[in-house]
Amino acid sequence: YKFINSVLYNYNEDSGLTGYIDYNLYLNSLKDIKNIDENEKILISNIYPIMANHVKNNLKFNEKGYSLFVKRVKEIQKIREEEALKIEEEFLKKIREKLNLKLGIAKVIDDEKIDEILSKIKF
Repeated sequence: YKFINSVLYNYNEDSGLTGYIDYNLYLNSLKDIKNIDENEKILISNIYPIMANHVKNNLKFNEKGYSLFVKRVKEIQKIREEEALKIEEEFLKKIREKLNLKLGIAKVIDDEKIDEILSKIKF
């Protein structure tokens, strides 16, 4: 499910994912190979031997490749965490503004109370 969700939301935005999907579409004749462009040919010429060896259980561990993969995973995690933090900060800012606007008029609640309310919101 997570992979399908990723495909739906990231297709054409993530060239790695798009390339792998297109590889499978060409392989299974769901895209006409007559329409393949040069960049797709280059990618497929590299993916196919790897996948063929994977199917035959002939792949060998590539330490450098795995190290680069782990590095990229960490980079993506950091980017997602930073994006989530930005969203959270923006959300809290908007809530604070709304609370100040609605409650500040009557001076019913002070900034400390607003901070207490916001601290109870879980993300």
